[in-house]
Amino acid sequence: MHRLTLALACSLAVSAQPSPQSDPLIIAIQAVHQAQANGRPADAAANRDRARILLQRTPPDSPGFAGSAQQISSLYQFAGLNQQARTVLQEALERTAPLGEANPSHIALLNALGESWQQDGYLLKALPYLERGAAAQATAPPVAPLAAGVTFAVLANRRLFFQASTGAGRFGA
Repeated sequence: MHRLTLALACSLAVSAQPSPQSDPLIIAIQAVHQAQANGRPADAAANRDRARILLQRTPPDSPGFAGSAQQISSLYQFAGLNQQARTVLQEALERTAPLGEANPSHIALLNALGESWQQDGYLLKALPYLERGAAAQATAPPVAPLAAGVTFAVLANRRLFFQASTGAGRFGA
């Protein structure tokens, strides 16, 4: 009975969300993952580059811009192309600069660049980005809560949790 209720809740939450299938950037990122899973590195590289070009055409104030930049950066990093991964983040950071230091996308990209340098062991290069990100976060206005009625799901340890924006709680599968 609980699983039926959960399946119904899943289908309602999914149907209320816009379809990512129409976003060419998401399609390109998915194509990279599929090509990697199927052992086609040339296709993965071509789709990775296509995703990067699509990111360059995406307005920096669009929702999910920083997340898309981080995803594309991680595709390069996964391929062992750390410099290109940081270049994606740096270009995206430069494009968000006109939005202001306190812009959430700008802050996320500052932190991502700092973490990238930190992961490679370049702590002195990481520090300015992390400091700027922390300072910007301190001056940023509070992030607005999710709109009423928005529900999202998280899969963790083979359990599916739902969280409603009203703070209604979580339900385990």
